Amino acid sequence: ALIWRHSVVAFGIAQIGLAEIDDRRLRMIVGMVTIAGSVSKDWRLCSAAEADLVVINPDHHEAKVALNNRAAFPQAIFAALMSAAEQAPEDCLKLSWPIRTEGVIEMLKRVEAKPKAAVPATTLAVQGDMLRLASILRTIGHERDADLVWRIKGAPDKTLYIAPAARKFFYEPALARLRTMRLDAELTFETVMKESIPEGLSPRPLVGLQWVAGDMIGSLRLLPWLKPDMSLRLKSWPNFPVLHHDARHRRIAALLARKVNGLAELTQLARTDAATVRGFVNACNLCGYLSPQAAPAPAKKAVGARQPSSPSLFKRLRSALGIVEH
Repeated sequence: ALIWRHSVVAFGIAQIGLAEIDDRRLRMIVGMVTIAGSVSKDWRLCSAAEADLVVINPDHHEAKVALNNRAAFPQAIFAALMSAAEQAPEDCLKLSWPIRTEGVIEMLKRVEAKPKAAVPATTLAVQGDMLRLASILRTIGHERDADLVWRIKGAPDKTLYIAPAARKFFYEPALARLRTMRLDAELTFETVMKESIPEGLSPRPLVGLQWVAGDMIGSLRLLPWLKPDMSLRLKSWPNFPVLHHDARHRRIAALLARKVNGLAELTQLARTDAATVRGFVNACNLCGYLSPQAAPAPAKKAVGARQPSSPSLFKRLRSALGIVEH
């Protein structure tokens, strides 16, 4: 394990969406150059929300969500890991792949050269509209009116339609397009008749939309009806073949085959970032895969109660020999 130098003021680095081998190599190089003094500041690993530098895989869905919610990372500079021939997204540094020591040093020095931004007292929160969408998706299974359809405007490119009783949704672009929607997006909700769904739109399984919405919100928070200290366990295995997921989600699912006592314990066992775990828990809750339970109250010790004493050895011997007291 690397032992990094400690200083009162350190710079933080995080990653979103990198392959495990790239994440490991980035951590190793940053630790080595910090220890060697190749950069002027001390660098530490931290969460993306408090990082000075966030290295992303620009093709990963979580990175796309983060790029569209930059206010959630108030002091971070973003750097995209990509091939030399590719162009970095707007307002992103570029780290060429494969990761090399000299490229990392140059990137860290560029971040160090920029003054640290003051962290505002409040950062971006999930807007009520996005939480309302999550609430609709949570309770949608109780709707029995086959003609009722939710029409939701404000999603990227096209209007979104949800048919609760059929457990289907209708959306022209690829589902991944929804991941580019800002979490503070303004949405409008109205109920219409199913005849309002434009002709030519194909129905899709609602579970795909439920999963994406929960996972997106997890980048910033847990759904409000879930609690960090609740006990967690899967009641059914997620239908991964039809869900937009990554390998970490399968690892978290395997852990939840047995009960886990709270979000912090699950994050520690999964050995991944808290946002990914929150997204998985949110998504499973909306899809109905999760069986959350309130944290058990601490057991109270009985006061003044005395346990009956066991018979003495002498009395037990007399009983075994058939000697009965009169």
